Amino acid sequence: MRKKFFRRNASGVTLVELVITMSIMGILAVIAVVSMSETRTASKVEAAQKEVASEITLAKAYALQGKTQSGTTPCGYGVYFTATDKYRIYYNYQKSGKTCDETNTDSDYCHYRNGSSGKLDEKALSNGITATSGTDIYFTVPNARAHNAGGEFSGSVDIGLTVGSINKNVSVSGSGLVTIGE
Repeated sequence: MRKKFFRRNASGVTLVELVITMSIMGILAVIAVVSMSETRTASKVEAAQKEVASEITLAKAYALQGKTQSGTTPCGYGVYFTATDKYRIYYNYQKSGKTCDETNTDSDYCHYRNGSSGKLDEKALSNGITATSGTDIYFTVPNARAHNAGGEFSGSVDIGLTVGSINKNVSVSGSGLVTIGE
């Protein structure tokens, strides 16, 4: 009598079924990796948003409290994006022969002035994140009125942060409210 090597009612899977199952699992793994990568990138941009918003809020707080620098109170504090991946926290003293109130009404003075603005700190965005270069937010002492390079503003100024296809922004209203947006 001959032994039967193939049984008709045998339990198990065929090679075709195994290949199909492995292909489906591979496709799902690729989708999961891509999704995790996008999520990781988005979280890096959100961290940069919080960092930039925090630094702008710090400049506003310095203006509200009239923080002194070398024993003298500046007329205002600001944050200026010197490049797409670098920004500077700075302050301005009053113009010669003018009070801070007079200085702060001069829109040509209420922004970063290369060579005459004092530098508190310079920071860089990491992970390939870029921002709108040249953006400048300035807060006057003692009431923290918000200015940009065009002077005091009533709407809002947006600082766009980008990496790859992910775009987020930090908004500063004319009243100085700093918000994180999409």
